[in-house]
Amino acid sequence: MPDDSDNLQSDEALVSNDEFVLRRIHKNHCSSDVPSNFHFAAFRPTRDDEDGISVFRERIISAAEVASLGRKPEEYFVVRLSVAALAQLGLSVVPDVDAKAPAGHAFIPELGLTKYQRNKQSLKDVLLELARMAANSIVHVPRVPQ
Repeated sequence: MPDDSDNLQSDEALVSNDEFVLRRIHKNHCSSDVPSNFHFAAFRPTRDDEDGISVFRERIISAAEVASLGRKPEEYFVVRLSVAALAQLGLSVVPDVDAKAPAGHAFIPELGLTKYQRNKQSLKDVLLELARMAANSIVHVPRVPQ
């Protein structure tokens, strides 16, 4: 019987437009008026995002697992975004090849820190659209304190 692990490894090297990715968003990036309205800052790169903002491939990792990777897992939303929709915004998804990276980890390189700092004005509309898309694509919500 053939070993499917070789096929999975080669499949992981490519992210196709029919896939979905998951993005973890801290609850502080939500509007206090409407919790499902995300601020565009949820998609703005931080100093740790030189390669691009992080996303996770849904076919490899679940939304609950993505939330659990955060510093305070109970404080994260997870949203599901279509790779095809990202492509329409001029964004691509590239798998993280670092063996130490979490399963399914990938980047959106067009939203790397240096690229973002050079093109803030032109990327603001993209970030706003990502926030709008995210509001309609929540697949995991933070745990409500008891």
